[in-house]
Amino acid sequence: NSSLVLRRGYTTYDPVGPDGNQTLFQRVKYKSIAELEPEQGNLDLRVKVISNKVVINKTFDDETKYVKSLGIVADETSSIILIGTGDDQVEILKDGAIVDLRGAKVQMLNGFMRLICDRGVIITSPDQTDFEANTAQSEST
Repeated sequence: NSSLVLRRGYTTYDPVGPDGNQTLFQRVKYKSIAELEPEQGNLDLRVKVISNKVVINKTFDDETKYVKSLGIVADETSSIILIGTGDDQVEILKDGAIVDLRGAKVQMLNGFMRLICDRGVIITSPDQTDFEANTAQSEST
């Protein structure tokens, strides 16, 4: 039984290959923000955080926390409003950071698209240090 080793920029294609080993890989295909459509899910995006602000930070009696942030992210093609939940995600989504979002989804809110990063979304920092973010065009307005 071989171990599964994920390299940066790769994701599993099929967790168990035809020979019973976990060896099949596929290069991650990042979508651009301009390509997004309402109600899409399981999206992989590389974006730059333009701004992000915590709008809800609540601790319950049983010491569980609920954190929600609202921000704007952009890539080379367009920008969109991002709604993030989870304390660990909010820490990664700092202004100016370039992040990879794995498993994000698009939801409609009042007739406008929003990019949702709930607890199931994996957020990582890529090796890429900078790119030109297009904030002139928005998919959320």
